[in-house]
Amino acid sequence: MLAATNLPTSFWGDAVLYAAYPHNGRHTSALMPIVTHYKKLYKTKPSVKHLHVFNAMGYAYFTYKNLCNEIDGAYPYQFLGFGDTTKRASVLLTTDETILFTQDVVFNVHFKVAP
Repeated sequence: MLAATNLPTSFWGDAVLYAAYPHNGRHTSALMPIVTHYKKLYKTKPSVKHLHVFNAMGYAYFTYKNLCNEIDGAYPYQFLGFGDTTKRASVLLTTDETILFTQDVVFNVHFKVAP
């Protein structure tokens, strides 16, 4: 995944976590009848609508304050995966190489990152 996206090797952990994410939703034979843990817990099949291509481009809107500056608005990013919940995306801002977590993301599905 890193070779296809031209990201530095420092992002290998994010690539592994995102590759393992759909695998964790697979069925298991430990539960009879054979179902996923998600279906057993929530009584519905897991959705895959929120999955996107690793390193997908898009825009994120957020307000971020630190000691040096305040970022407020929509900024271009590269998608790295999910945070502590599936509602928060881990994004790499292309403007200053900062990794942030946000819920307000718009994916540009027609844009392809050049190899």
